[in-house]
Amino acid sequence: MAKIMDVRIKVVYQKGHCAFGLKEGDEWIVGATTPAGICNAAYISLYPYLRVLQRDGTNKYHLGAKVTRVACPDAWNPIVFELSPVLESVRDSPIGALDKTCGYVEHLPYKKNYL
Repeated sequence: MAKIMDVRIKVVYQKGHCAFGLKEGDEWIVGATTPAGICNAAYISLYPYLRVLQRDGTNKYHLGAKVTRVACPDAWNPIVFELSPVLESVRDSPIGALDKTCGYVEHLPYKKNYL
């Protein structure tokens, strides 16, 4: 079964006016569900990086120790989020074995010709 871990999101920089009222120091822990109180646009920006860290991966632009910073898409009111895995939270994925069904090409019919 695939493993997954929680990821901590922390606001490390905020300038201007955030319509959701986010400010430096705000934190969330992302487990199996979207955390309450975070802006949808910001969460959509964070999501690809979250998925990598949840599965013990490393993002290309990281600060070491699997820490990643991602900016909110609102360029006029910038917020920077820092993402870091919660290492002590490793557990079996509620989705199941992702290596056979999600994001991999083994199930595609043209595998034999192109891989």
